Amino acid sequence: MAYCDTDSVMISPRHVRLVQDFFSKMNPYDAKTEMFKIEKDEDGTPLHDVWFYGISSKRYVLYDIMDDGFQIHKHSLHGLGHLIDIDQKQWWKNILRSHYNADYTTTEYDGRYSISKLVITTPQMLDRLYHTKKIRPFNTVLIGTANRVDSDTGRHVLPMVPFLDENRQNQTPFMPFVDYNSGKKYPDGSMEPHFYWKPLSETFADYYNHPESKSSGDTGILKRLKIRISKSSINHIGKESNNLDEANTAGMSSDAYTRYFNITEKILSIRPKDSWKIGISRSSMISLQKKARQNAIPKIRNSIIQKILQSHSRLSSQYQITHREEVII
Repeated sequence: MAYCDTDSVMISPRHVRLVQDFFSKMNPYDAKTEMFKIEKDEDGTPLHDVWFYGISSKRYVLYDIMDDGFQIHKHSLHGLGHLIDIDQKQWWKNILRSHYNADYTTTEYDGRYSISKLVITTPQMLDRLYHTKKIRPFNTVLIGTANRVDSDTGRHVLPMVPFLDENRQNQTPFMPFVDYNSGKKYPDGSMEPHFYWKPLSETFADYYNHPESKSSGDTGILKRLKIRISKSSINHIGKESNNLDEANTAGMSSDAYTRYFNITEKILSIRPKDSWKIGISRSSMISLQKKARQNAIPKIRNSIIQKILQSHSRLSSQYQITHREEVII
């Protein structure tokens, strides 16, 4: 077995019939239907006896080696589909060339930058951009992959500009922009705008060398990781993100998980004078914090909990919150 997902498995051709026969007793249909069907490529040709190359979970390609290069049959878009102005099949061909030829270097991405398109489709996304008054629901923006850290806040800068048509998108990294996280305007005199946009060549190298975050080890059968624990939260690894567009484009972790927050710490991280910004009165916040310090948190309505959790990302852009290293077990 080379790889498996929720509803598929990539196995040696000589084991296909064995697996199909094994699961045939679970077939709930009257008609003769295989429980596991052979996947087909875009032209409808069964993907039987092809090569597999995998980088990490959900990053793989199925291909054949041809006299003139590689024929891509099926490739994943995970961590890739949000980038604009790239040929995805050519991207994977360049990865395969790098794999088979250690001396191969591509210059195709030199002088280009990692740019993504994001459509504001949820109230939560619009709420995150409260500092940018001109952004409206269903507006489209262009966002760059973080490449610099703000010297004042210590946070990564995510350059964001209004959407431009294809003929002008190459101008994007050289324009003044707003930080997606904080609303701060750049350039601020420290460096030119394009230094904040990550070069596409670096994105290619990072993609090619992406570590497997759901398992530990480098070779052989890897041990499955279950959770990541920090002082403020417990992250269950493996659950898919509800909004992959925002997760990928906004530079968030592409490895999805369910997060269990330490609500006490979240309450204590909010300054009472800022509580009105999240829709909670100052007196109510002071009362909650007093009980939090006494470890006597009462039952809190879900609507209040949601406001407190959303405040963590919103208010942290206005004043620095100490970040703690996560411990992986």
